[in-house]
Amino acid sequence: MRSFGSVVVVAVVAGVVVAACGGSQARPSGFIGACGVQMFNTPACQKAVDAKCCAVETECANDTGCAGLSQCMIGCKASRPGPDHENCVNGCALSARASYCESSCSGRTDDCKATCNKTGTPGEPYRKWGVVAGCSKGVPYPEKVRCDDES
Repeated sequence: MRSFGSVVVVAVVAGVVVAACGGSQARPSGFIGACGVQMFNTPACQKAVDAKCCAVETECANDTGCAGLSQCMIGCKASRPGPDHENCVNGCALSARASYCESSCSGRTDDCKATCNKTGTPGEPYRKWGVVAGCSKGVPYPEKVRCDDES
């Protein structure tokens, strides 16, 4: 049985993510990527990532927490660099952590969720997304194409 406190925490975290990311407006529609994870809104850049990182993208796509985190991060790209973008990215990480702890502690006491949420190590979805993000750094992107998250 879930306590009122854990439901409120999850609802607050979800609200922070929606507010920080601008809700569904920030998310692209209908474009995910050939391997199930979207890293770019620019199709040529996404195709380059898919060609090099498909195995790790597929692993992420098969984890609902990682896939959700990926979509949240793509939504953050609509935020300009600065506090709004940082708040959005942090909200994505917090939401992924809360979801991971909720599922990992299913059937356990509320102490499990509280301890999980306080732990300094990232949850499994965030770790998987980090592997995809790391792989994307070594991709040979097409020349004369500006990928949408270059800074």
